[in-house]
Amino acid sequence: MAVYCVSYDLNSPGQKYEKVHEVLKNFSKWYHIMDSTWLISTHYNATQIRDMISPYLDGSDRMFVSRVDEYSGWLTDDEWTWLSQNV
Repeated sequence: MAVYCVSYDLNSPGQKYEKVHEVLKNFSKWYHIMDSTWLISTHYNATQIRDMISPYLDGSDRMFVSRVDEYSGWLTDDEWTWLSQNV
């Protein structure tokens, strides 16, 4: 399994955050790391993940999915622990 970072901006009125969150929470391992950024551990690839989320996006929304294999930043101890256990 690989870890992917999923980041999005839902810009249209009546955004579907709950639907996007449902999709992300269906992955076996996930961490809601920032407001609109999630880490997920899955056997799916970036395109497949995008395709699972895209039905809940509108034309003005944005999303980025990227495999995590190297990382650095300012996070909580719990977030670093999740990353070290899953990447």
